[in-house]
Amino acid sequence: ELAEPDSLKDNPFAKQLMEETRLSASKIEAFKGIYTSYSLSSSSDCLKMEPFLLSPSDHQVRVGRISAYGEAQWGFGIMPDPQNFHCMLNENQAPQFTMVTIYLQIPFFKNPRQLRGLYIGQDYNRNPIARRILLIKESESTEIDEFMSRKSGLIDKEDFAPEQQVYYVILAKQEILSRCVQSCLLYTSDAADE
Repeated sequence: ELAEPDSLKDNPFAKQLMEETRLSASKIEAFKGIYTSYSLSSSSDCLKMEPFLLSPSDHQVRVGRISAYGEAQWGFGIMPDPQNFHCMLNENQAPQFTMVTIYLQIPFFKNPRQLRGLYIGQDYNRNPIARRILLIKESESTEIDEFMSRKSGLIDKEDFAPEQQVYYVILAKQEILSRCVQSCLLYTSDAADE
């Protein structure tokens, strides 16, 4: 029978996660700021545009996102090694908890203007989904008011700016590969059940 841990010392993963969260605040100086994220919409043939905030504090990296539907969502980030940054936030308001995890790969050069990664969450039917995400740095600022004034939304193909057309092509090519892998995994899982 499994016993529930009484404290963090009984749960090494939770203890390590808290320690990494604390240490990460001092590691993100080169890429703190306000970003505009782009990903493919799961409900239409559009680009999702969502502002992101990466802001160090004394004990954590505060992560903010303004969803395509205008809702501010908050979480934290950890940087367990120099090449990877993980963001975790709740996509809904409490008491509902719908965790979103974003894995960003950090380039090996100073002050990167672009971060790429993988967004893992749930679709509208609460099925797990993975989408490629691209973050473009807009500002070094970590001011909440500046972040909250940023626009978010869905952008139709006919309204793309030239750089957004490039982002769409990059994300769409990666999405095709992701869907092929997902189809193989789902097919394999179904076959194993028979």
